[in-house]
Amino acid sequence: MTRAEIVLAAMAAGGRGVSYDGLRIQKLLFLIDVEIPDWVEGPHFDFAAYNYGPFDKSLYEVLGDLERRGCVARGQKNGYADYSLTVQGLKTGGRALGTLSPEARQFMESAAKWLRLSTFRRILTVIYRKYPEMARNSIVPELKAPSFRAAHRFVLPSFLSGVSRIFDFTGSLDPPIYQEPPEQADAMAIRQDWEAVGDDLEHALAAFGPPEPAR
Repeated sequence: MTRAEIVLAAMAAGGRGVSYDGLRIQKLLFLIDVEIPDWVEGPHFDFAAYNYGPFDKSLYEVLGDLERRGCVARGQKNGYADYSLTVQGLKTGGRALGTLSPEARQFMESAAKWLRLSTFRRILTVIYRKYPEMARNSIVPELKAPSFRAAHRFVLPSFLSGVSRIFDFTGSLDPPIYQEPPEQADAMAIRQDWEAVGDDLEHALAAFGPPEPAR
């Protein structure tokens, strides 16, 4: 499977009409490369730790080539480049996806859905937890700090065992490795999840301004 084929297959796994910003398309191909390389004749890229985690510039070169071939359309959303499949790209990507094993297809579909539904911060949080080496050049200070990694002493499940486990905030699906009393570790994990939600709300308010006062 070529780089172009794996990119089209990964994008097609998200379904018709789905678009990906730069962060999400980078992270989607990264997860495929590190989690299921043997199933897709990979790895296909050389991801390195960058400002926002795993990044490979050559992925944009592949997307540019696919755009020239009429398989990918590039637009703008919120001031950033946004990539989607054309009719031709969806057809070609669907064929490439169909050549993979059911397990590989399920993984790619689950990863694409998770990335689409997750916030920017949540994506980085999960990837930095499982791949801390990808956080070393992060420009998001609170996610780079050693205290962040030290505070999350949980066994992170493989995406292959179910992406939905990422949303199991209480840790009921996998046995945690505790270095603190269980109650304290649970409280810390829950607190940090709610801090992430609060940060997302704060960023949204900063972007759209304060609400109008009630009349």
